Amino acid sequence: MITTLLIYPPQGDPTQPYIALPTLVSYLRKKGYPVKQYDMNIAVYNYYLTRNRINLSLERVRNINCEQNNILLQRKYICEIIGDDVADIIDSAVGALKNINTYNNPDVYKWATRTIENALYILSTEFYPSQWGLFSFKTKNKEDNANDVFRAVCDDMCNPFVEYYKTFIIEDNIGKTDLIGLSITYSDQLIPGLVLAKIIKSCFPKIKIVIGGQYITQIAKEFVVSDLFNAFVDYVIINEGETALVKLIDALNGQGDIQSVPHLYILKPNGFYFSAVYHTEDINDIDPPDYSDIDLTSYYTPYPVILLSPSRGCYWGKCGFCNVSPTMKTSYRERSVEKCIEDIKIIIDKCKTSNIVFSVDAISPSYIRTLSEKLIENNINIHWATQLRMEPNFKEDEFCAIIRKAGCELIFWGMESASSKLLKKMRKGTNVDIFSQILEKIHQVGIKSHIACIVGYPGETCDDFNETLNFININKESIYTVGVSEFKLDKGSYIYKHTNEFGVNADTIIENHWGPIVGYGVESGFTAKDAKVYTTKARNALHDMFANYVTGGISSHSIIVAQLFDGVNNNLFKKNLIGVYRFSPALKFNKIIEEQNGGYLWNPNTSTIIKLTNAQYNIVKDVYNSNDDIYINNENIKTIFGWLAKESFLIKNT
Repeated sequence: MITTLLIYPPQGDPTQPYIALPTLVSYLRKKGYPVKQYDMNIAVYNYYLTRNRINLSLERVRNINCEQNNILLQRKYICEIIGDDVADIIDSAVGALKNINTYNNPDVYKWATRTIENALYILSTEFYPSQWGLFSFKTKNKEDNANDVFRAVCDDMCNPFVEYYKTFIIEDNIGKTDLIGLSITYSDQLIPGLVLAKIIKSCFPKIKIVIGGQYITQIAKEFVVSDLFNAFVDYVIINEGETALVKLIDALNGQGDIQSVPHLYILKPNGFYFSAVYHTEDINDIDPPDYSDIDLTSYYTPYPVILLSPSRGCYWGKCGFCNVSPTMKTSYRERSVEKCIEDIKIIIDKCKTSNIVFSVDAISPSYIRTLSEKLIENNINIHWATQLRMEPNFKEDEFCAIIRKAGCELIFWGMESASSKLLKKMRKGTNVDIFSQILEKIHQVGIKSHIACIVGYPGETCDDFNETLNFININKESIYTVGVSEFKLDKGSYIYKHTNEFGVNADTIIENHWGPIVGYGVESGFTAKDAKVYTTKARNALHDMFANYVTGGISSHSIIVAQLFDGVNNNLFKKNLIGVYRFSPALKFNKIIEEQNGGYLWNPNTSTIIKLTNAQYNIVKDVYNSNDDIYINNENIKTIFGWLAKESFLIKNT
């Protein structure tokens, strides 16, 4: 019998396990197949973000010869400034994110996340020019170019994960495994995942490796004709993986034809073969995700926040910019409410948590109401969040009261824009005239609203952009947090397939070697460059409009904070740090370091470092050397602490 190990490679969210592997594990175990799962993403975080490992990184950084590289020289200098402090506090910072009291205190939360970013900056300097951040990993090579990816995979010197991978293999975690599956959900996992595949193949050439997941589905046609397929991988599965993986294991067990495996690419002597068999999963035949062999205490949250998917696909499915979930290409499907209720009971019992995020593209209002009624009827007390469209149902008092009573804490709204013209271009099918009512009704019952906006959609103008910002400003008392993303043209989207309809200049679309995102031009409105510029403007405006305390759409942290406060207007969220503190005592905790053309201001208490110009340095130096208490009326000091209050992390991974 084939034994299978499923691995979720870095680099991703350290606050909760992703749902893909637990779902596959549940399905395989139901069918009687031996399988284990390993979240290598969180394991890597926990391996590197320790005092001893950061100190080792600092030692290696100090030994780097960077005389001919000004950028690396500056990074090395910054590491020298912050390094010892970061090493001393990194364990406390990670521990803070696991402590519920942190989520009552925005200063502590920001300190903890900044400290982790600073630690990753030090690690990135050790493996320069790689850039490792929370949720991200980049190398000097492009992820949408097969040759670049191949070079990155073979460059052990710039890959921080190799060290851990070899430790993992030495500890004999995979020696008795026949098949290893790698789930590549996001683009930043591709290179780390293939590096792992390379090391496994070099140590255990007989082990078969299959990769799949959302990002692999998007790039599969290009990936399978590249040297990467032949060098590191045996099989590629696209789209939904439950039945495909079972049939692949059957074939490897000699109990089926490998060419009958759905959605399978396999390499043959004369090129790759793709199975024409297509299969749509019946989600009522799939048990709830199995998290039993995952250490839920290892994540950066005070208690587990679990993902559960009561639906697949999107019931609307018409938005011009969207590729939905690339693995869910078929029609929208809902799990029966009765089964979903049983799933929730199992999660509560097995995972010892009442915090659930319904991980969906968008779930229908009728389903969410019926589910809420059943939760109330069965006296199931949970705290939940989900993604929803701004439909008329949510301006009804009774509807909002029901979902709140059922435990809804937070809704992620796909608003995208408050311009009627732009919403029509987006094919959203929503009416901006009711958006304010929805947000107000949801706010009145105590549910928090996170709204998502897209900037730079083809045809957008400054007027459209300002309409959205003005809407947010007018309704900010009913809004919890806001996320802004830059428009990207996706190969799988409606707009890509109907460029003339949207004023996109097809002649300027520049195909990447692979990857879902392509370049484009427009006949009018914001260009791709404008999209980037105005996305930054929007984020700056929203930073001023809202609090310094923003969890950035991290679903697990957002739902935790949402439970702590009855209303979004709590001063903790709205306070501005400027004007709260007397600055002279605060500055005494800083280290001020002079260098040519300015200097740095480093505060280990806030884990903030700021690059200063000459003028700024002189201002800070004068204040730092002063024995007088200086208050907010000093405009120079106000300016300095404006930087401190607004900027969460001034060191950039460049």
